[in-house]
Amino acid sequence: MSGLVFETEYRGHLWRVELSEFDGRRRLSIWSHYRERQTGEWRPCGGRGTPGFIVQPDEIDELAATVSAIAEQLRSNVVVLAA
Repeated sequence: MSGLVFETEYRGHLWRVELSEFDGRRRLSIWSHYRERQTGEWRPCGGRGTPGFIVQPDEIDELAATVSAIAEQLRSNVVVLAA
């Protein structure tokens, strides 16, 4: 199972945020993709040191609250940086 949630291009890469499943466990994947030269298709970057990460289900609420707080600060033009 995989479901695309959000994607954006940045510095020649496509970043995808999607619901994915591995070994029967669902999680949120945030991964960088590159454009394959021959086909033009976007492919996930692979290998060690690859830009991307997995958010486990028990971390979703904390991530959502943090993104929401950052979005509110950006809308108000007041940003409080963490120490």
